[in-house]
Amino acid sequence: MPPPGPEIDPGTTEPHGRSRRRYDPAWNDWNPPRRWPGILLSCVIVVGFLSAVIWHLRPHSAVHHPPVVFRNPNVKPPYMPLVKDTRAITFSGTSDRNGMHFASNGGLLVLHAKCTCQYDFIVTISNKSLLPISYPVNDSGHVNVVLNVTVPVGPIVLSVRAQGPWYVQLVQPLAATPTIPVPFAYFSSGNDVLGPFSAADRHLGLQFLSLTNGAVLVRLLNEHNIALQTPFAGRIGFSATKTLAPLSGPYFLEIDATGFWNLTVKH
Repeated sequence: MPPPGPEIDPGTTEPHGRSRRRYDPAWNDWNPPRRWPGILLSCVIVVGFLSAVIWHLRPHSAVHHPPVVFRNPNVKPPYMPLVKDTRAITFSGTSDRNGMHFASNGGLLVLHAKCTCQYDFIVTISNKSLLPISYPVNDSGHVNVVLNVTVPVGPIVLSVRAQGPWYVQLVQPLAATPTIPVPFAYFSSGNDVLGPFSAADRHLGLQFLSLTNGAVLVRLLNEHNIALQTPFAGRIGFSATKTLAPLSGPYFLEIDATGFWNLTVKH
């Protein structure tokens, strides 16, 4: 028996190239859809995203700053404010010493401590009840440092632990303390306190160079030991100028540095 379908006259001849079965449009549902355009578009998006990530994470060349060169190679010792018209006291010795008294007005207090010690050099500040309130110096060997300390109003007591010749000086500036004439320039290293400067001397310049990835921070202090501005902050090789905001009175510059610095002050 012939298969089901339209009857074909045995006497007729089928046209060349045509199927004996009629075309049914539903047959297209069995053909797999063409997905290549969507796949290709997805690949382009993924490749573009990966390229952007790789470009962002690529190694960047280091930014080369102009080298800092000091014209004056003579490094000065730490600067210490003059004792004229200030409240100042000096202590010295060659071994441990306790019970050194000083009366503080609660304002800026500058401490200069130096020692050629065999071992540790420790300076401790206590209140009138002999309770330690500050350890400004804790070092060993050869030490020469100037820094500001914060103490309350009233009597304080110093004690020194050292084996070797040592020297400690406390200077508390007053309203009558004369300001430093400008132009002023100082080339040194490490921590220091410079001043007082007149409120009219507002143009500052700083060059800093560290050989050990060190940093520098310069703060502006008033006579009450309150930080008013931070003119400079940098690392390694740093050079900048700054015009201070208007001031109401004399000021000091506290330098916290691990490296060499050259500071200038102009009117």
